[in-house]
Amino acid sequence: MRAASLAAVALCLGAGAPVVPAVPPGLGAAVAAAAGGQLASKQSAAIVVGVVSGGRLVYARAFGNATPDSTFAIGSVTKIFTAVSVMQLVSRGKLSLSDPISKYLPNLTAFGAVTVRQLLNHTSGIPNYLDDALARFENVTKTTPQAILASVAARRLDFTPGTDWNYSNTGYVALGQIVERVTGLSLAEYEKRNIFEPLGMQRTTSGPVAKNAPAAPFNGDPGDWSWYYADGDIFSTIGDLARFDIALMQGKVLPHPFFEAMQQTVPYATLTVGLRDAEGLFVVEGQQVHIAGHHGGLAGYRADNEMVPAKDFAVIVLGNGAYDTRPMVHAALKTYIPGYSPERNLAAQLQYDPAPDVTRRAAALLAGAAVGHWDRSQFEPLVSIQLPADETMMKQLAPLGRFERLQFLSKAYLQSGVYYVYSAVFAHRTIALHVVLDREGKFVGFSM
Repeated sequence: MRAASLAAVALCLGAGAPVVPAVPPGLGAAVAAAAGGQLASKQSAAIVVGVVSGGRLVYARAFGNATPDSTFAIGSVTKIFTAVSVMQLVSRGKLSLSDPISKYLPNLTAFGAVTVRQLLNHTSGIPNYLDDALARFENVTKTTPQAILASVAARRLDFTPGTDWNYSNTGYVALGQIVERVTGLSLAEYEKRNIFEPLGMQRTTSGPVAKNAPAAPFNGDPGDWSWYYADGDIFSTIGDLARFDIALMQGKVLPHPFFEAMQQTVPYATLTVGLRDAEGLFVVEGQQVHIAGHHGGLAGYRADNEMVPAKDFAVIVLGNGAYDTRPMVHAALKTYIPGYSPERNLAAQLQYDPAPDVTRRAAALLAGAAVGHWDRSQFEPLVSIQLPADETMMKQLAPLGRFERLQFLSKAYLQSGVYYVYSAVFAHRTIALHVVLDREGKFVGFSM
């Protein structure tokens, strides 16, 4: 393993040579400890962390088999660039966020009521193509954005547009195609001309082939890169992402009012207490700080790009593997933001539940099964007859001890219905519970 390396990097997009902001004492040790913990857990072989303050990249350090200039796939951090591309066109009067997508993509007439804004903030109801593609291993062959959109065009919407939230990579594929239709350029060429080249992002590319050889994926294979388009196809470095963040926060790549519009949250798109979706960004509110950014995850890579625009601050994490980016992000934020504490909202987050009725029903089923009684009326009939016998289920659950409660973890839309994941807390052990409800509200999946 290569020793950690420190780059004395200072990037500035303004005129002159302002004084480099001092790096707070303890930043290096805190970030190194966090990154070292991820490497020690064998979740990654290479991690790079960068910190922006006062319009400059003041800290860039590599851990493991990397240098501060290493190129990585950034996954869904790509969506920030897609959103900026769209908002640039809005700022120039080329399109409107309220335009129906059928204006630009006539082949998606079934989704004609969906607007550009709803694609940006994941409230379109358009099904997410990538989950199914990965589950069926389709990503080992080549595809195109047009084929991706065609694969979902005949499917029904997960919900009426603008009434709910579900993370949809498909929506960003559609946004990329809208940029191409409006400009007459490929999305990669548009981003090159309007973002990468003007900002001097010389080591950043979008599309299936990276300009510079990227760090190899670790413990994962993303498959053919054609499956990751406007939703996840950018390769970049800490230095280039710092240039982008600085320009974005200073209004140099997008006028300030339009960057502020990107941070407008959707009331019903609350993922957990204090965390909401916006337009190409996720926003953390509270703790006397407003954080706007995006996480990225592909098989073999993880990334994070979090900005605090009011303080002209950003922290960027790139690497390979399935490591957790949060320890490095939190280490930097704790050092720079007085009073910041990721643990502060933990109790409130544990109380968050977007579907309390489903949780109540699932908990009642599990409690009944633990004492030898399945309420089979809650299940779809064909599923009901396949359930284990009451006595069998009771014996399987007995070693766990008394059932205590369910804690909501996540929710996602599937072709067959809605998928929920819980922590099922028993007296002796906590396990994961996976349930699926069909569109009529009957349980069609219930597994631990």
